[in-house]
Amino acid sequence: MSVRSNIRASAALLASLLACLLPHRVEGQSSTSLLTDASVLPRGGVGLTLLSNWTRVDALLGGTPSPRNLGFTFNTDSLGAAQIPAFSPTQSAIRTLSGVSNFQLSAGQLSSVANSRIVTSPLIAEVGLTSRLTLGIVIPIVETRTTLISRLNSKRDSAGLPVTGFANVGPNPYRLSQNYGATSAVLAEFTNATTALQALLATCQANPGNSGCAAVNSQAPTLLASASTFTNTFTTLYGTDHAAHPGQEYVPLAGSAIQSSINRQIESFRNSYASLLNSTVALDTIAGARGPAANLQLDTLLAHAGYDTLGIADHSSIGDISIGATLELINTYGDSIAAASGGTMFRLAINGTGRIGTGQPANRNRLFDNATGFGQPGAIVGLASDLRFARRFTLSAVGSYTANFGSVDISRVPNFEDAIFPLTGPVSGTYSAGNIIMASFTPRVELARYFAFNGEYQIVHVAADKYTVNPAAGDTTATDAFPAAFSGPPGFGAATAHQVGFGFSYSTVSSGDRGHGLIPFEVIFRHLETIAVNGGVAPKTFEDQITLKIFLHR
Repeated sequence: MSVRSNIRASAALLASLLACLLPHRVEGQSSTSLLTDASVLPRGGVGLTLLSNWTRVDALLGGTPSPRNLGFTFNTDSLGAAQIPAFSPTQSAIRTLSGVSNFQLSAGQLSSVANSRIVTSPLIAEVGLTSRLTLGIVIPIVETRTTLISRLNSKRDSAGLPVTGFANVGPNPYRLSQNYGATSAVLAEFTNATTALQALLATCQANPGNSGCAAVNSQAPTLLASASTFTNTFTTLYGTDHAAHPGQEYVPLAGSAIQSSINRQIESFRNSYASLLNSTVALDTIAGARGPAANLQLDTLLAHAGYDTLGIADHSSIGDISIGATLELINTYGDSIAAASGGTMFRLAINGTGRIGTGQPANRNRLFDNATGFGQPGAIVGLASDLRFARRFTLSAVGSYTANFGSVDISRVPNFEDAIFPLTGPVSGTYSAGNIIMASFTPRVELARYFAFNGEYQIVHVAADKYTVNPAAGDTTATDAFPAAFSGPPGFGAATAHQVGFGFSYSTVSSGDRGHGLIPFEVIFRHLETIAVNGGVAPKTFEDQITLKIFLHR
């Protein structure tokens, strides 16, 4: 029975490239190739493949630093207005109240680590239409899982303050408790002092010769204007009532240098009022936040920006279904003289595969979620060759080009290189994955009957992602204009990954025992990992795969 030779030990060479991309970019699924070498099934032959492929991604290669953890973009020593643009009004208000014009708000240090696991279990069925043409279909089941551990201000000293990345603001205690008694009292005291000074100013303007009126007439207007600005900003920052003036979510920490500066400003107003009114003025200082923010407040920040709260990102569905055909162009494996002598044999095949976008793109509002497929149609053109140049040594080479068509609607256009910061609200748009070029080389040596060892080298180039912004969400004059918040082209740029691996195979496909009632089969193990990246950012992937192939003939 003529079936595929055991040169197929390099199962899923082509499709493994999809597992070599960043988890954010795994819009396809691994281990779903119909072109793993240059062999085809005989006419009427049937091949069934069951496999499980596990891909782990913990780190990123390329960029600075390299390598770095997958959750690197959700790390910062100082969580401020640059990372959270919504902090800008708070920072501006604190600068006004404290008189410190260069104050930089910091909610503290954010530490994050993440890792992704992608499990692909496809059913691959192939049938030989002729002795040179094989038709196949791939129906993958994909499960992804990302574990993200984030801690905001997790390290504390003996006084309960963060050890590094010291926070100078914390949750607004008046807004949290909805008890604005203290802030309302300060504003009432300002109002009383202001009312008294306004009355005195009116008297002095009518009677400038009265004792002390020269100072009142020259200083009171400026003091009243400054007090008005201060009290308006005070209301904005700390709040006075939950309905109309709830205040900002963050205020300076109690006892911090910046809170002391604000209280000194209040004391300065009190002294200025007392000097002009020539009487004691009741004007109390204000307490700040009781402590820095933690993960509960971090969840709130994420929710305000339209993201899901912190947690494990799970995603399971059918991946992209592929249908393709492999045509054998050259085959000298049937040369009995060459086979008997261990001479050189060669074969060449071409493959065309169409991809249906049945997979699900990643949820862009869930941190580090992975896709189960491109979710858009595509086409793959591949070329494979097998060379047997000694009785026990073979080499398979596979090359392919993947073109992605159309686009997918997305709820959030990402920042440059999918960075989480700046944490802004979602800007909807469309996405199309970059096209892919891949080449792989698999040398193989037969160690014993049925058993072989395989090496593997693979190079994968992925073009830049393509995005457009919906006109209503960004610039209404052009669909490819991006909001000013984007510091660079959204998504990932082009990158080239280099991978090496090894594997073992146990095959009865071409054994002499196949005439004794055995069903030809192969069991294959392979390990592949990314060792270097050029030109951009890509993950350091670790991929393990176990495959069972059964070949039948009618």
